[in-house]
Amino acid sequence: MLFTSTSHFKKLLILGTVTFFACQGAFSQSKKTSALFEDPALVKTYQQLITPEALSQKLYVIASDSLEGRGTGEPGEKKAAHYIASFYQALHLPSIGGSPRTATGAVSDYFQPFQLYQGAPIKATLDVYTGGVKRMNSIFSLEKTDDLSYYLSGGVANASGQVVFAGYGIADDTLHYNDFTALRSKHISIKDKWLLIFANEPAATPGQSLLPTPGHRLSDWSRSFTHKQMAIWRTGERPLGILVIMDAGPENNSSFAQEARKATEAITGTHQLYLLEPSADLIQTYAVSTKMADQLLKASGHSVKELKNAIEKSMEPIVFEIPKAMVKATVTKKPPIQAVNIFAFLEGSDPQLKQEVVVLSAHYDHLGRDTSLVGDQIYNGAADDGSGTAAVMEMAKVYTKAKEQGYGPRRSILFALFSGEERGKLGSLFFTNRQPLVPLHRIVAVINMDGVGGLDRKHPTQSGNYVYISGEKGFSEELITINAKAREAIASQVELTDAPPGFSSDHESFRDYHIPFIYYSTGKTEHYHQVTDEPHTVDYGHMAQVTQLIFAASWQMANQDQPIRKRNVTLKQVGYRCAPCGLNCDKEVFKQRGLCPQCRMLIVPRFIEQEVNKAEVSAK
Repeated sequence: MLFTSTSHFKKLLILGTVTFFACQGAFSQSKKTSALFEDPALVKTYQQLITPEALSQKLYVIASDSLEGRGTGEPGEKKAAHYIASFYQALHLPSIGGSPRTATGAVSDYFQPFQLYQGAPIKATLDVYTGGVKRMNSIFSLEKTDDLSYYLSGGVANASGQVVFAGYGIADDTLHYNDFTALRSKHISIKDKWLLIFANEPAATPGQSLLPTPGHRLSDWSRSFTHKQMAIWRTGERPLGILVIMDAGPENNSSFAQEARKATEAITGTHQLYLLEPSADLIQTYAVSTKMADQLLKASGHSVKELKNAIEKSMEPIVFEIPKAMVKATVTKKPPIQAVNIFAFLEGSDPQLKQEVVVLSAHYDHLGRDTSLVGDQIYNGAADDGSGTAAVMEMAKVYTKAKEQGYGPRRSILFALFSGEERGKLGSLFFTNRQPLVPLHRIVAVINMDGVGGLDRKHPTQSGNYVYISGEKGFSEELITINAKAREAIASQVELTDAPPGFSSDHESFRDYHIPFIYYSTGKTEHYHQVTDEPHTVDYGHMAQVTQLIFAASWQMANQDQPIRKRNVTLKQVGYRCAPCGLNCDKEVFKQRGLCPQCRMLIVPRFIEQEVNKAEVSAK
């Protein structure tokens, strides 16, 4: 059995908190390991063991066709996890809370399994009732679609209730149009009801809004449906679901039945994955045709065409409860899937400093396989992020050798390879928010690598030997400084470049808890998220130099006498926020955990830093 049970990991969690730093006697330790700045020659001795050949050997396995693109929770990713854990096992590296592995030990001891929920249904049936009589039946599945409805997004749940027509579902006072203000003025509640709304926004011709936007260009209300989902969430009332009339506007370019067949792609594979059951947080949303909407509206004396024309003429919201109309959804959910994070742990040699942990991390998942493609269907993910995975594995090997020779790191090192990064940092979010097998307050630095084996053609100096560096203002400056000094100490020729905006990866899951991090990447290559991101496209000489620099910086962080975190601050929780995604929901403050209704990321604790009273610090 490849994966251990959740109960096993609960035991490890207890063990990791109570006896995490118990002695592990497989390694000898007779010397105090010098930090890089004290003895660069010692570090160079070990960094030279990181070679292009060793990295290439690992990456050609990780990004091979046989691993099928390492899609999150898919068979290829499970093969990759087994390969990585077997490598740690051969090194006799301990798992978290465990003893050093032997050749007969279970590779699954290195795994942290977690469950992911799939957002699309296997089958969804919508029944329309008016006057207590079923008038329409629409079925959406891989086997059958029609011209009445299809699943769009959100959760999936059986639901039955009345219907409210809510115009366009827009709440925008700056554009002088707010359907939800109109609902409130009529004392119409949307709680536990279906909302019937038009797609996009009032528009007479394609691309031309009737709202007072600059140049009458289409607004965000047309560009992303998440804005409407957020507007509904802000009402404080949770509807049963949303029915979007998709074929009534000028933006519609194909038949409803054709769009329904295209939508079946969303229920094949694992396109939407969540850490929580989405039906508990995300409103299920279906596209409906004018044909179905007219049947619902019939009892009100209105039609889709008449309502659309009336709103466009007056540019005033029209909202109402539809009398004697009811919609019933019956769904068949997809089963959850299981993914795993992979951890190995090297205990520090210093009796005090070993309580502190440096994390070396990357993500080993990628995009999997797309069977709709002609020819090559496998997203091998060599640079992204097979290269980071190979780098972590190689550094684990070198640190193990150093410890065997009496030069183990003084601080403990956690080698972390996360799953689900490509689906929204799911594995690292699970680790930090659901099951931190290492107490988060003991993590003093996170060194994250996502793509350290490629070249960005848009690099500002067109350098062929560089690495992008990123941190967080306020608590990552020291790590960035250490890295710059490490480059000088080992006489590295790697050019350091500030990362451009928009770089996102697993380090952000630690940033939420104000844990210092430094992020390394060579950026988006020409093969980024393409099937051409294969091992032969990587410059292994460059990759080795980057990995050697990261190793040198990590050595300093793991061995310096002075604390890595010098800030006299404490964290105070002030509500919750979604894991940062770059959308406007980053500014939202939520009252409880769940999934963000806009970006669908996990809602996590929100902290602010408070200065610690200096007298209290002195007393301690």
